[in-house]
Amino acid sequence: MWTDGGLWINFGWMNANWKSEVLRDRLREALTDGLGWNIDPEKGYPPIRKSDWLPQAHDLLNLVVELASEIQRREEERRDAP
Repeated sequence: MWTDGGLWINFGWMNANWKSEVLRDRLREALTDGLGWNIDPEKGYPPIRKSDWLPQAHDLLNLVVELASEIQRREEERRDAP
Protein backbone atom coordinates (compact mmCIF):
# COMPACT_ATOMS: atom_id res chain seq x y z
CA MET A 1 0.00 0.00 0.00
CA TRP A 2 1.24 3.45 -0.89
CA THR A 3 0.91 6.57 1.23
CA ASP A 4 -1.88 7.80 -1.04
CA GLY A 5 -3.87 4.63 -0.25
CA GLY A 6 -3.24 2.93 -3.58
CA LEU A 7 -2.53 -0.81 -3.67
CA TRP A 8 -0.15 -2.63 -5.95
CA ILE A 9 -0.51 -6.39 -5.96
CA ASN A 10 2.71 -8.08 -6.92
CA PHE A 11 1.42 -10.54 -9.53
CA GLY A 12 4.87 -10.50 -11.13
CA TRP A 13 6.34 -12.32 -8.13
CA MET A 14 3.61 -14.93 -7.86
CA ASN A 15 5.24 -17.64 -9.95
CA ALA A 16 7.70 -19.32 -7.58
CA ASN A 17 5.71 -22.55 -7.11
CA TRP A 18 2.28 -24.08 -7.61
CA LYS A 19 0.86 -22.36 -4.52
CA SER A 20 1.86 -18.90 -5.63
CA GLU A 21 0.64 -19.57 -9.18
CA VAL A 22 -2.75 -20.79 -7.95
CA LEU A 23 -3.00 -17.79 -5.65
CA ARG A 24 -2.05 -15.42 -8.47
CA ASP A 25 -4.57 -16.83 -10.92
CA ARG A 26 -7.41 -17.13 -8.41
CA LEU A 27 -6.74 -13.68 -6.97
CA ARG A 28 -6.75 -12.06 -10.38
CA GLU A 29 -9.94 -13.93 -11.29
CA ALA A 30 -11.64 -13.01 -8.02
CA LEU A 31 -10.68 -9.33 -8.26
CA THR A 32 -11.88 -9.15 -11.86
CA ASP A 33 -14.99 -11.32 -11.73
CA GLY A 34 -15.93 -11.08 -8.07
CA LEU A 35 -15.19 -7.43 -7.30
CA GLY A 36 -15.47 -6.07 -10.83
CA TRP A 37 -11.99 -4.57 -10.92
CA ASN A 38 -10.15 -4.18 -14.20
CA ILE A 39 -6.97 -6.20 -13.62
CA ASP A 40 -4.79 -6.40 -16.73
CA PRO A 41 -3.30 -9.93 -16.84
CA GLU A 42 -0.24 -8.57 -18.65
CA LYS A 43 0.66 -6.17 -15.85
CA GLY A 44 2.81 -7.70 -13.17
CA TYR A 45 2.03 -4.90 -10.73
CA PRO A 46 -1.42 -3.46 -11.49
CA PRO A 47 -2.23 -0.33 -9.49
CA ILE A 48 -5.54 -0.28 -7.63
CA ARG A 49 -6.78 3.12 -6.57
CA LYS A 50 -7.96 3.76 -3.03
CA SER A 51 -11.32 4.81 -4.41
CA ASP A 52 -11.69 1.32 -5.95
CA TRP A 53 -10.61 -0.90 -3.09
CA LEU A 54 -11.62 1.02 0.05
CA PRO A 55 -15.40 0.67 -0.44
CA GLN A 56 -14.84 -3.07 -0.91
CA ALA A 57 -12.23 -3.56 1.82
CA HIS A 58 -14.35 -6.12 3.69
CA ASP A 59 -14.97 -8.11 0.50
CA LEU A 60 -11.27 -7.91 -0.37
CA LEU A 61 -10.28 -9.25 3.07
CA ASN A 62 -12.81 -12.09 2.80
CA LEU A 63 -11.50 -12.93 -0.64
CA VAL A 64 -7.90 -13.17 0.62
CA VAL A 65 -8.95 -15.38 3.56
CA GLU A 66 -10.93 -17.63 1.22
CA LEU A 67 -7.98 -17.98 -1.15
CA ALA A 68 -5.60 -18.76 1.71
CA SER A 69 -7.99 -21.49 2.89
CA GLU A 70 -8.17 -22.90 -0.63
CA ILE A 71 -4.38 -23.07 -0.85
CA GLN A 72 -4.20 -24.77 2.53
CA ARG A 73 -6.83 -27.36 1.50
CA ARG A 74 -5.00 -28.09 -1.75
CA GLU A 75 -1.72 -28.49 0.09
CA GLU A 76 -3.28 -30.91 2.57
CA GLU A 77 -4.87 -32.91 -0.26
CA ARG A 78 -1.54 -33.05 -2.04
CA ARG A 79 0.26 -34.16 1.10
CA ASP A 80 -2.36 -36.85 1.83
CA ALA A 81 -2.47 -38.19 -1.74
CA PRO A 82 -0.71 -41.51 -2.31
